[in-house]
Amino acid sequence: MNKLKKILPKLAFGTWPISGAREWGAFDDIEVQKVLHALLENNITCIDTAAIYGLGGAENLLGKFFKDVPRKNFILTSKCGLLPNERAVKFDLSAVSLQTQIEDTLRRLNTDYLDIYFLHWPDKNTPLEETLIQMDKFRKEGKIRFIGLSNFTENLIRQAVKITKIDCLQNEFSLLNQENKKLFPLVKELDLAFMAYGVLNGGILSGKYNQAPNLAKTDVRSFFYKFYKGENFLKAQKVANLLKQIHQASMAQAAINFVLSFEEVTCAIFGAKTLKQLKENAGALSWKLTTEQKNLLCKNY
Repeated sequence: MNKLKKILPKLAFGTWPISGAREWGAFDDIEVQKVLHALLENNITCIDTAAIYGLGGAENLLGKFFKDVPRKNFILTSKCGLLPNERAVKFDLSAVSLQTQIEDTLRRLNTDYLDIYFLHWPDKNTPLEETLIQMDKFRKEGKIRFIGLSNFTENLIRQAVKITKIDCLQNEFSLLNQENKKLFPLVKELDLAFMAYGVLNGGILSGKYNQAPNLAKTDVRSFFYKFYKGENFLKAQKVANLLKQIHQASMAQAAINFVLSFEEVTCAIFGAKTLKQLKENAGALSWKLTTEQKNLLCKNY
């Protein structure tokens, strides 16, 4: 069995919303510190981040956190391959660039290794073999323990496993976006861990919005998650109403539980800007969807 599956918890804390990135809006620095320091007491032992989140802001934030809290208490993941440029981002998974990227990431995080290092998105300008040979070098050097692929297609995943050992996939999967369910047979076939992101679709499945918000063009919910406008928002509201009927607990817990109800999903990533949100989302592990409840949600998807 995949060794990573044995140690990866059911829930991971995602750091994009608290990275300082303009796409996610403001947050209270003091409250965020409280959230981070409350992770362990809420049984959250995995933290997911990326170099591009807040242009290094998320990694810097965690680096300060690890000055106070033992790094060994957490499974820590980060991602490489996206670099800022004038337009938006530049895709770069070249071996030379990766060497610089991992050193910068380790420095910002105040650690000498990552548990999982993900290729954040495919880079069509760099041969996959060049990228994975470099990643395998990092693994042999002890800088990373496991190699992951994020937002990769089945074809690219199959190419990758022929080059080196791949341990984990990280792709979007939620009640509102089940497109990557098509990867589940491959996950089983190759014995891969699967980390699902976007499980609350940027918060829309938490019950936060009763009407479509007026979002800035730079807001991640206006371009990355597709359910905040027009007919898609109405669809999201219909699904949200179903979640309200599923359990006496919160909608967010029901949405997280839906994702975790698939045996192929090893871990679900959620975000939180407040202690209330953290405790609510972490509470998803206190109960499970029944088969009937899951079928109801699937039927109305």
